[in-house]
Amino acid sequence: MRLKLLLFLILGALVAAFSGCVDTPTTDNKVDDLILDLKDDDVEVRENAALELGKIGDDRAVDPLIEALQDDNWGVRADAAWALGSIGDGRAIGPLIEALKDDGGDVRNMATSALGKIGEPAINPLIQTLADKNKDVQEGAVSALGQIGEPAIDPLIKAIRDNSDNSNVQLAAGRALGQMGGTAVDPLIEALKDDNSDVRERSAMALGTIGDQKAVGPLIEALKDEENRVAVVTSLGMIGDDRAVDPLIGALKDKDWIVRMMAARALGEIGDVRAIDPLTKAQQDEQMFVRSYATEALEEIRAK
Repeated sequence: MRLKLLLFLILGALVAAFSGCVDTPTTDNKVDDLILDLKDDDVEVRENAALELGKIGDDRAVDPLIEALQDDNWGVRADAAWALGSIGDGRAIGPLIEALKDDGGDVRNMATSALGKIGEPAINPLIQTLADKNKDVQEGAVSALGQIGEPAIDPLIKAIRDNSDNSNVQLAAGRALGQMGGTAVDPLIEALKDDNSDVRERSAMALGTIGDQKAVGPLIEALKDEENRVAVVTSLGMIGDDRAVDPLIGALKDKDWIVRMMAARALGEIGDVRAIDPLTKAQQDEQMFVRSYATEALEEIRAK
């Protein structure tokens, strides 16, 4: 029995000693090897290296992955963008924004997602990018800001306020707000009272895009806003809540024919039969477009 125990102890010691002599790859060594693999001639090796570096999350991989955004293969570029988003290092913001110009749709999508993951540090650079003339770049920035969500709300509202001479930026900022969903509803409702009419208008449109019924009451109240009734009426139609029917019927008599036209359209979108008689009267409006929209709205209601 003692002999067996002694042999067991000796065997255990030998195993431990042997294990200590065997080289086991450390994380540091693995990262170094994967960084080298980013230069491999085999595309699959490069793609796998980018993905693995993203999973590990070591910031030593940031610069090599940024370089990989210029790879000849779009799959490697897309995987590098994903990896940079997973690591979340601010050094990647500029290169990822540049990657929004990539010819590959998947690369642009991954770059957009990566910027959204990086979050707050990317907000101001993305807002500056809203002025880019490249449509893909602007749309990518809008989507990334929408993904960042709540931290981007105040900067986006400020961007609308500060760009009174650039409607493209204002529209893009409004679209970003509209992509945020419920998290933006309360700030946007508050912004309906902003001193800046551009902010009020873009906020109203964003609320329509989000479609939260919580905004219906504040938007009905905002119909008193002389400068932004078109945006408000349009958004009430987008939300589609029947609480807006009577206020929209009232808007069919507005002094502004564009408000009357959009009110007719909104009533058609809601589809409430209470609007049939008022819309029938609107078919006699002095403005051709109001008459046309009223007719279309009646057809929509009767088809439901």
